[in-house]
Amino acid sequence: MTNARSVGTMRVPGHRLNGPRHGRHVGGADMAKGTCSVDGCDRPVLCRGWCQKHYARWHRRGGDPSVRLPTRPPAGFCTIEGCGGEVVGRGWCVMHYARWRKWGDPTIVKNLIGFTTEERFWPYVDKHGPVPEYCPRLGPCWIWLAGTIPSGYGSFGRGGGGNSGVAHRFAYELLVGPIPEGLDLDHLCYVTLCVNPTHLDPVTRSENVRRQWEHWRWLRSQ
Repeated sequence: MTNARSVGTMRVPGHRLNGPRHGRHVGGADMAKGTCSVDGCDRPVLCRGWCQKHYARWHRRGGDPSVRLPTRPPAGFCTIEGCGGEVVGRGWCVMHYARWRKWGDPTIVKNLIGFTTEERFWPYVDKHGPVPEYCPRLGPCWIWLAGTIPSGYGSFGRGGGGNSGVAHRFAYELLVGPIPEGLDLDHLCYVTLCVNPTHLDPVTRSENVRRQWEHWRWLRSQ
């Protein structure tokens, strides 16, 4: 049987129509030329007489693409005197909330210049973290509160000149000693932000991978 698709009221053998994903209307009409039909928009037309932004708005929620939904009103403003930031937690903005997490006081301002590396390290550690579900006998994790590297581990600068390292390795070396050459530190708790040295075990790379697979199978069984 001859392959055919309809174009309007005609059927043309072997003719293939592009859908809206290819920049054409259903029915075969080419994408219109010119600018967006929404008042005040001078972007080029993508589809249905609208630009990419207004077409995407219509595609997401339908209705009139020129109508912009109202933004979410702020939950409130920071309760610290003189601060007008939006509330993120406990009645404080993100800056004061972070200060409370680090120092226990949202109004405190500390200058860490001149402090030792160890003195700079511990303010970013919460020693009252959660008990790991995978291995509760380990006790609470010590959670790193500052920056991270792409793999999810804590990042800590040990000194000037851009010398930065991984936070849990620094904690282990500080409280236990040097990491044996050629070994990785395995998180027994499987919490990447944990810097508790009792949750870290120096193992070979192959053993580390084996334990990761074991943890993965445990997760699958839950």
